Amino acid sequence: MMKFFLVCLLLITPTLGMAQRKEIAELQRDVLLLQDSMRVLQRTLDEKMETLIGLSQKNLDNASSQNTAVTMMDATLQERVKEMQRTMGTPVANLNTKVDQLSNEMQYLRETMADINRRMTTMERTLLDVSSAVNTLPPPPPGAASVGSPNGTATPADTRPGAGTPGRPSPLGTTPAQPAPGVSATALYENARRDKARGNFDIAIMQFEEFLTNFPGSESAPTALYQIGEIHYIRKDYEKALASFDGMLERFPENPSTALGMYMKGMTLVKMGQRNKGAEEFRALVNRYPNDEYAPKAKVQLQQMGLR
Repeated sequence: MMKFFLVCLLLITPTLGMAQRKEIAELQRDVLLLQDSMRVLQRTLDEKMETLIGLSQKNLDNASSQNTAVTMMDATLQERVKEMQRTMGTPVANLNTKVDQLSNEMQYLRETMADINRRMTTMERTLLDVSSAVNTLPPPPPGAASVGSPNGTATPADTRPGAGTPGRPSPLGTTPAQPAPGVSATALYENARRDKARGNFDIAIMQFEEFLTNFPGSESAPTALYQIGEIHYIRKDYEKALASFDGMLERFPENPSTALGMYMKGMTLVKMGQRNKGAEEFRALVNRYPNDEYAPKAKVQLQQMGLR
């Protein structure tokens, strides 16, 4: 039995040795293949690394070149800015100086104009005071020589239309005072209108009243009364405005400004809160002057008041 076992062992041992050698050979071949693969991979990595290093160096060179160019451009721009500042500094300073001088001159001109306006207003008031003083001088005694008469005889009574005569009232019921020497109706009326346009309302009212006193029969008398009423209306002094418009319509019931006076009287009554009286004035205007330019305006006011 022992002999049989030994024989079997001897027969099996060569077989096992051959199998081991075959496995070892296969392992050695795999190791060689792995080594070859490692070498190829290492070579590939080395090539890639060289390429990356080259690209990095190239980028560094480009960045350095760009930094140098930017530095040069910055220096150039700074030089140009400094040069522009040096070139434009003097003209700008001169321009600012001229602007300041012009502003000072304009301020001086405004102050001069304001002073001139104040002086003109003072002169106009002085002239009005002188004119009023002349108008208030007492008349010469009967039989006294007239000033300017070459033979020392009295001048005849004024024969102007509307002028009063001794013992005979004017058509308006009052004896008008004689106008100041050298003062014409046109000049006095135009001066009053000019002062009204400038906003010198007090002076304008005085001149309109002087005009009405000296020239009550003038064709511009109704308009002068209307102008006084309009000034009071602008100032929102509706009581005085209404009195002026009423005086115009009563003293001059038929004149080119009658429709306008009726319209402004209605507006004044409405402003005073007297809506019914204002509506009556508007209706009277429409009925009396249906073709006048202020009739449609009166209708508009009635519509706004909710009336027909």
